[in-house]
Amino acid sequence: MKVNIFITSWHRKEMTSKTIDLIYQRTTPGTFRLHLFDNGSDRSTQDFLYGLLKEKKIASLHLDSRNTGCMYNKGVYHMMNECKDPYYCVTDNDVYPPKLEPDWLQQMLGIMAVHPEIAFLTPQLPPQKHSGCLGPLLQQSQPQIEARHPIQSPRG
Repeated sequence: MKVNIFITSWHRKEMTSKTIDLIYQRTTPGTFRLHLFDNGSDRSTQDFLYGLLKEKKIASLHLDSRNTGCMYNKGVYHMMNECKDPYYCVTDNDVYPPKLEPDWLQQMLGIMAVHPEIAFLTPQLPPQKHSGCLGPLLQQSQPQIEARHPIQSPRG
C-alpha cells in the first residue's frame, strides 16, 4: 500500500524542489506516490515541474491556468478521486517533512490506525511557524485531532 501525497504549488520552484527532495530523503522508500497540482505558476516553473514528471519524481502533474488557492482546492480533490489507495496526504510546496524515526508519514499512518474514523490527514504548520515544526506535533503521545469537516471513512 502506498500513500498518495498531493503537493500544491505556486511559483517557488526552489521550495518545491527542496520539499520533494526532503520527502524522498525523510520518507521510507516505496511507501508513497507524489502528485503535484500547480496553481498557475509562470512558464519557467511549469517547465521545471514537467521535468520532475519526466524524471518520475512525481507520479502526476496537473497545471491550472490560474491561482485558485490551496485550501480545499477542487483540482486536488479531483486528483485524489482518481487514486484508489485508502490514504492521502495533502501538503504545500513550502512544508518540509521533519526528520523523525519512524518517519513522519509512518507516524501519520499510526494516528490513522488508532482513529479509523479519519479518512483524510494532512501535515499543517501552526501559524507563524516554519519548516521543521511538525516534529514535536507528531511526536506527542496523545495527538490532538480536530475534525473540521467530518468525512465518512471508507476504512471504518
